[in-house]
Amino acid sequence: MDALTLLKQQTEDAHSWTNKLIEKVPEDKWFIFPDGFEYNIVWQVGHILVSHHFHGIMVIRGLQNELLAKMPFKKYSALFSFGDHIDLVREGAVSVPLLKDHLQLVQAKTIEIIAGLQPEDLMAGLEPTPIPHPIAKNKIEALSWNIKHTMWHCGQIGSLLRKTDKPYDFKLLRPAVIPRPVLD
Repeated sequence: MDALTLLKQQTEDAHSWTNKLIEKVPEDKWFIFPDGFEYNIVWQVGHILVSHHFHGIMVIRGLQNELLAKMPFKKYSALFSFGDHIDLVREGAVSVPLLKDHLQLVQAKTIEIIAGLQPEDLMAGLEPTPIPHPIAKNKIEALSWNIKHTMWHCGQIGSLLRKTDKPYDFKLLRPAVIPRPVLD
């Protein structure tokens, strides 16, 4: 499997995990800050949206004005970029259904951009942005980081889901008998 195919597949998998997790969270739980957590589901989803835009779109192909025209991206960027304003992400700060729709738009654009890349594009430098990329020097590194970063936040969403509603059922196959560990 070539690198582009792998990056596209892994990005689609990360999107799928994100979407599976957030669909299990009742909307009335999105704004809860559970004890011991400094973030909520809406911040996590908004952060993933903003980071997909940066790591999977902006530094790969530059600004996509037609995408930005479809959502309040400046507001999202201010609320969800670095965690400086997590305390502002309370009920009414954003519309959960719109945020989900906008995440789908960004995810689709990310996949479209990856699908349009050529193998030689992967080692090319990043598109210039006002904020330098914190990790990557080229497109393959940015896309790889986007996958890792998304899965990190999926873990946080899973923890939030456990605290605000119920654990996510991964439907993992389990052996009939789970051997007890031997502790010395």
